[in-house]
Amino acid sequence: MAKITDAEFVAVWKEYGSPTEVSKAIKMDIRHVYRRRAELVDKGYVLPTVADKSQKVYFTPDTAAVTKWERRRNIDIKDGYVIIFSDPHFYPDHSHVAQAALISLIKELKPKAVLCGGDALDGTQIGRHDPTRGWHQPITLREQLECVCESMTAIKKAAKGAITLMTLGNHDARLSRYMAMNAPAIEGLPGTKLEDYIPSWALSWTVEINQNTILRHRNLGGMLHLQAQKAGMNFIHGHLHKLGCAITPQYHGFKYSIDAGSLADPNSDAFDYAEDGVPFVQGFAVLKFENHQLLMPEFCYVQNGVAYFRGKPV
Repeated sequence: MAKITDAEFVAVWKEYGSPTEVSKAIKMDIRHVYRRRAELVDKGYVLPTVADKSQKVYFTPDTAAVTKWERRRNIDIKDGYVIIFSDPHFYPDHSHVAQAALISLIKELKPKAVLCGGDALDGTQIGRHDPTRGWHQPITLREQLECVCESMTAIKKAAKGAITLMTLGNHDARLSRYMAMNAPAIEGLPGTKLEDYIPSWALSWTVEINQNTILRHRNLGGMLHLQAQKAGMNFIHGHLHKLGCAITPQYHGFKYSIDAGSLADPNSDAFDYAEDGVPFVQGFAVLKFENHQLLMPEFCYVQNGVAYFRGKPV
C-alpha cells in the first residue's frame, strides 16, 4: 500500500465518514485507520463518524428476543466442555488473536456452554477515567457498541447450539447507568441497555453450573486462592485480567479458584487507565465436566502474539 498523506486521508474520511468504509477505500487495516484518525485528531482535525450513507443497520443484527434480566441463572452440564472468556473490552484497536483462538477452540471442542464473564463493552466515553489521555477521545460509544455486536455475534455463531450466557461487568453497566443518571426520562427504552444490542447473550450477575461452580464478573476480595474458599464452591471471575488457577485440595476432590483473564489486547489504548502497569494477560479458560464434577482447568493464553493451548499454537 502506498503511503497516504494526511490531506488524502482527511479527504477520504470526509467522503465516507465510516472507519470500515475508509478501510476499504484506501486498503488499510481498520486498526491502522483508527490510529491514523487519532493522530490527525490530535493535530486538530475534526473527523467524526457519521451515519452510513446507505442507511444500513449500523450494528450487527442479533435477531434473538431480549431475555429478561435475572440475578442468577442456573445451568446443568453433566459431561462436556464449558469455555469461559471474560473482559474482552471490544475496542477498535482490539487484537483478534485471542478471539480467533476462542472461535477456533469452540469449533473444535464443541462446548455445551460458552460464557462471557463480563465487560464486553468498555465505555470509555461514559466512564470515570480521564478521557484526555491516549486516543480514547475520538472513539465514540457507537463505534464501541459496533465492536461488541460484531464480535459477540461472531462468537455466538461459532457456538451453534451451545448455551450462551453473560455476567454483567462494571464496564457493561456504564451504559444503563449513564442513561439513568443523565436522561432518566428515556430509561428503559430500546437501546438504553447492553442487552438490547446482544440479546443472544442473556445477562445476569452470576451463572451457577451444577450447583458446585459459580461464575461472577468480580472477585470476592483477597488473593486468588481465597476465592473458592470464600464461595464454598468452585469460583470463576474476570475483572482482574490475570488468568490463572489456585487449587484447594480437600478430602473429597478439589476446589478451584479461577481468574478467566481477558480476551482483550493488553496493549489496547482502552487500558490507558492502567497507567502503564504490569500488562494484563490475554486468554480464556477451558473447563471440562465429568459426571457434573469440574476437572482440572485448562487455559488458552497469548504469548508474543501467538495463542497457545495445551502447549501448541492454536
